[in-house]
Amino acid sequence: MEAFKFNGDAELGQVFSKEVKAMLQKEDKHTVIVPIPISQRSKEIRGFNQTEIVLKQAGIIYQNCLEHIDNPENQSKKDRRNRMLSPQPFHVIDSEVGLLKQKKVVIVDDVYTTGRTLFHAADAVSQCGPTSIKTITLFR
Repeated sequence: MEAFKFNGDAELGQVFSKEVKAMLQKEDKHTVIVPIPISQRSKEIRGFNQTEIVLKQAGIIYQNCLEHIDNPENQSKKDRRNRMLSPQPFHVIDSEVGLLKQKKVVIVDDVYTTGRTLFHAADAVSQCGPTSIKTITLFR
C-alpha cells in the first residue's frame, strides 16, 4: 500500500482491482459509486487519486460527486485523537446533488483507520437525500 499510495506506483492498483470489482458487481446499475476525493495538494504530490485508479483498473463506473475542501494536514500525519476531531473536509459538488437524490450510494476509500473520512463523506452525501449509503475500503 505504501508503494502504491505514497511512492506513486499506480500500476499496483491492479493488484486490488479484482476484489474491488467482485465487491461492486453486486450493486445494481442504478447505484452511484463515489470515490473519496483527495486534496489538490495530495494530487499534485502523488499525481493521482489512488481510489479512482483502483476503480478505473477494475472497470467500475464511478462519479466524482464529492470535492475535498483543501486542508493543509494529511489524515495520515494525524494521530487517532486528531483524526476524530478533524472538521468536515468534503462537500457535494453542486452539479452532482441531483445524481445522488433517491439513489443507492456506495462510497469507496482506500484505507479505513478511524472511519472518520467515511463518516464525513457519508454525512455530506446524506444531505442530498439518497435512499441508502454504504461504504467499502481496500484496507483496514
